Amino acid sequence: ILQALLPAGAHAQVPTTFGSDLEVALQVSRSLRLEGIVAKRLDGAYLPGRRSRTWLKIKHLRTQEVVVVGWTPGTGRRAGTMGALLLALPVRLPDPAVGTGWDYLGKVGTGFTDRALEEIRAELTPLERTTPAVPAVPRADAREAHWVEPARVGEVSYAEWTGAGR
Repeated sequence: ILQALLPAGAHAQVPTTFGSDLEVALQVSRSLRLEGIVAKRLDGAYLPGRRSRTWLKIKHLRTQEVVVVGWTPGTGRRAGTMGALLLALPVRLPDPAVGTGWDYLGKVGTGFTDRALEEIRAELTPLERTTPAVPAVPRADAREAHWVEPARVGEVSYAEWTGAGR
């Protein structure tokens, strides 16, 4: 119906549909380096500004192993616990005698249960240090940070890298 409503040469484009073949839709959108797809029921009405179970946004996620180099205190509901983990990746320095350094990646604070936060804090407390192991942490991320030895590895899911490499 939408295609019939748009005149030839209109400044809008109706996206391709893949019917009910979710795997093909995901494969094509990934190959085109799109963010993901929108899956909807044929009878699902669009509700501006509201989430609906009849329209679902399915994003492509990537995973990355990371090293925890610190954490920030939580606020609000998380006051008294952790707010976010500060993350880095090892990078080989030009001088082999120097060994490995760290590249700051950013922070992650979602996807944790209260119990997981308690377990992570117990794991990181013995690793605390006074200075960051990683250079060039943005001031906003470093504010109130608790630094730890880069000795714990985790895996994060993300949609894309930012222009700043985060």
